[in-house]
Amino acid sequence: MVPPIDDDHSAMRHLRAAVADWHDATERSLDLLRDDLSIGSYVACLRALERIVTPVEGLANPFLVTSPPVAAAGDAEPDTGTWTPIRRADALRDDLRDLGTDPADRAAPVGPIESRPAALGAAYVLEGSALGAKVIVPRLVERFGPDVPRRYFAGLAADAAPRWRAFRRLADRELRRPDDLDAATTAAVGVFAALHAVSAEELAAVDA
Repeated sequence: MVPPIDDDHSAMRHLRAAVADWHDATERSLDLLRDDLSIGSYVACLRALERIVTPVEGLANPFLVTSPPVAAAGDAEPDTGTWTPIRRADALRDDLRDLGTDPADRAAPVGPIESRPAALGAAYVLEGSALGAKVIVPRLVERFGPDVPRRYFAGLAADAAPRWRAFRRLADRELRRPDDLDAATTAAVGVFAALHAVSAEELAAVDA
């Protein structure tokens, strides 16, 4: 059995540090919690997300459909739960149609995702984005009313915490080799950079 990776040098810690600047910049662009959020800006954010989620799922999920059980380091009893990818692009497209617009039909260039380590890096971005959904959903309802289409964020919020824990353990166990961690990091940075670019493009169209 491979010993648990030292948390001070974990793959997740490395990924978090590598994407920190892109994460912060993207979070500022896709600020769904601001008090003056308009329905047009909400639609633009969904369009940007759909342009990223669709190609990432298409490229990464085939490498990730089978994930081994993962156990928490130091647990008295192993956590035999598994992490598996979820298809979320359909929820984004349904939300957009209910909001009266079609998906952008322009997938973003998210970079090469040609291996399982790279797929884990790309999935890191999507799984991490789910963590704020429990805060976003009530703010959307407060801002736009109870009928606002929110399948995508509601789906993210449903089991974000346990999925994140399972993903974190999986990544820390699989991304031990430097080459694998490099591939994951390159993919994660590429997805974040693409998301930042398309969010700026879609939001600029609202302000034009």
